[in-house]
Amino acid sequence: MTSHDFFVLVTLEWIERVKAARSSHPKKHSESKNSSDVIKVLTLSRVQFVTATLAAHGYQNTYIPGPTSGPGMQVSWTGFA
Repeated sequence: MTSHDFFVLVTLEWIERVKAARSSHPKKHSESKNSSDVIKVLTLSRVQFVTATLAAHGYQNTYIPGPTSGPGMQVSWTGFA
């Protein structure tokens, strides 16, 4: 494993409408999974990075990221050792 190799934790968050007897209200859900493979984060293009993170949840063929398209996402990380 080199300094460019990382395991990535991917968290999907979504909101669903929950129907009660007379009304509906939003309910937040989330699911976190680690990437099964090492991801060379510092050497990937944006499209390659998004595809690799979607693969952690099996969505790499559902969303097709491009320079101006793809799912909305937020990327954050902790400091380097």
